[in-house]
Amino acid sequence: MVFPIAVVEGPIISVLSGFLVSTGVFNLYIVFLVLVFGDLVGDSIYYFIGRYGGRKAIKHVGRYIGVTEKRVSALEKHFNKHDWKILLFGKTQAMGSVILFTAGLSLVSFSRFVFYNIVGTVPKVILLMIVGFYFGRAYLLINTYLGYFAIVWLLVSFGLLALYFYFKKYITKKNFSDIEK
Repeated sequence: MVFPIAVVEGPIISVLSGFLVSTGVFNLYIVFLVLVFGDLVGDSIYYFIGRYGGRKAIKHVGRYIGVTEKRVSALEKHFNKHDWKILLFGKTQAMGSVILFTAGLSLVSFSRFVFYNIVGTVPKVILLMIVGFYFGRAYLLINTYLGYFAIVWLLVSFGLLALYFYFKKYITKKNFSDIEK
């Protein structure tokens, strides 16, 4: 069950898996391997889309988003010169899918792509699992306080909304009464 989610959304499931390891639901070593493999499969999908469909996509959509053939060539040159730095940087970003797509588009060798992805994925998964393992236990306490906060925020919001409509009605009545005089 973890693998398909890890392919699509690795960071969230890594934190959740760390929490479930802390409760004894998951085995640490097995879930770690599944998460790393799932992340690599997801990253490889972006890579292959870029490698085998990137040029077509850019020809069809590029003009609408300001991507020209000249810019793509410059990007490829830069990417091929600094591929390992860019790939490792991409592992830390929310928009890393663009970098993975660009790696395929730039024809980075798949073995090099996988190597640097493993180098970036392993510490990321370890860190996120540690967060889930140690801070996941605080979930129940945090959830309780968030529940209280949500109730207070809801009451304050309704109060402010009521005041808004009251003053809007009051000001409108006052403005009309001033016009009639």
